[in-house]
Amino acid sequence: MLVIADAGCLIHLHRAGILSLLVDVFGRVTITPTVAREFNLPLPEGFTVLAPTRPLLQHHHLDAGESSAIALALEYPGSLLIIDEQDGREYAHALHIEVMGTLSVLALAKERGLLAHIAPLIAEMRVRGMWLSDALIRQVLRQAGEPTD
Repeated sequence: MLVIADAGCLIHLHRAGILSLLVDVFGRVTITPTVAREFNLPLPEGFTVLAPTRPLLQHHHLDAGESSAIALALEYPGSLLIIDEQDGREYAHALHIEVMGTLSVLALAKERGLLAHIAPLIAEMRVRGMWLSDALIRQVLRQAGEPTD
């Protein structure tokens, strides 16, 4: 399965100092050249840059990185797209692309024994600019078996 990440996930994990967690969880992670330009920082080992062969028709609610990541996911049926933006997630769902958000990556890492706790990381990402609703945080923490208060 090809795992494709949008820039938002990369940015938030980088700010929390755990960008390599994506590779720890998935083995290899693919991004598009557009996403690489949006992220604009060096990538750890395990990341591959791959351009979609056909651009996605620009959806008015998506930025160029989101559009390129969705276009690449369409070229690889059964791939997983890591994207946080609601409009991008909804559009990808409508195109039958499997999606996961950054918080779900943290929960999966905990489930696999790569992280002991995710609450401190979620708090760190929130402090560093990731917008997260209280309801979403409670939901993810509950699913990960962590206290929600």
